[in-house]
Amino acid sequence: MGNTCDKAMDGNIGTYFDSDVDTNAWVGLDLGSNMRATVSRIGYAPRSGYASRLYGGCFQLADNKDFIDPVTFYCIDVYDTEYYVVSHREVDINKAYRYMRYLSSGTKSNCNISEVEFWGYPIELKPQTITFESIPNKSLTDSSFELSATASSGLPVSFSSSDPDIAKVEGNRVYLKNTGRCEIYADQEGDDEYAMAERVVRTLLINPTSIQEVTSGTPTWSVSPNLCTDYLIVSGNEITGYAFYAVNGYKISEHKVAGKDLKISVSHLTSGMYLLKLTNGTATEIKKFIKR
Repeated sequence: MGNTCDKAMDGNIGTYFDSDVDTNAWVGLDLGSNMRATVSRIGYAPRSGYASRLYGGCFQLADNKDFIDPVTFYCIDVYDTEYYVVSHREVDINKAYRYMRYLSSGTKSNCNISEVEFWGYPIELKPQTITFESIPNKSLTDSSFELSATASSGLPVSFSSSDPDIAKVEGNRVYLKNTGRCEIYADQEGDDEYAMAERVVRTLLINPTSIQEVTSGTPTWSVSPNLCTDYLIVSGNEITGYAFYAVNGYKISEHKVAGKDLKISVSHLTSGMYLLKLTNGTATEIKKFIKR
């Protein structure tokens, strides 16, 4: 069968591409991550007997494979393109692109094109690498932190997370959301001079917070009842703040207070076991309780 997409660029005027997609079918080129090209000339030839289906077909360039915001630089404006002849048109595209395509137009056009040609000047991009150090293990109660990486090109590096439910990345700052393991990606997309850098991946491990990590000073408070429904009663010295944690160390909520012998609501918690962290600025203590 002479209908596969490669037939549109095989140099054989007797073969053709007849797409299974009847509307907005296309055929094109990906020059690769290290190559770009300007375009100075295009060529096209219809499938024999189907010249009218080329009318309105367009030639496009793009920086991305999905052709988001493509540059449309030529559209076929005749119905009677000659059969078995490649028609050429001169164009002047000075910016170099990685992706280029012919996009058919109209309902049931199915491409139906025998040959598509792009003429121009290739540009080989410079390679670049990313330096991104390993990330130390974190505890869930640790503060957000900044990432740092450099590209040999001097271009800015972008970051992302494989699992935002564990660690969310905004710009170059990481916010710890839950215990577990995720990957942090460092990328540099390249520009008109440099090719896209190979992605660098670092593992981020967020450990549960242990009682030993958050307990210090002399015990100063008592909490009751251990099995509660609506409230906890905290007795002892003055308190300046408290926080609720799940048993895996995930912080549920944090509150600032001032006073002694507090009555603390637990109505926002579902049934289960929790940790209550109490502090007065010098002493910190963890109490375990169960919500009915």
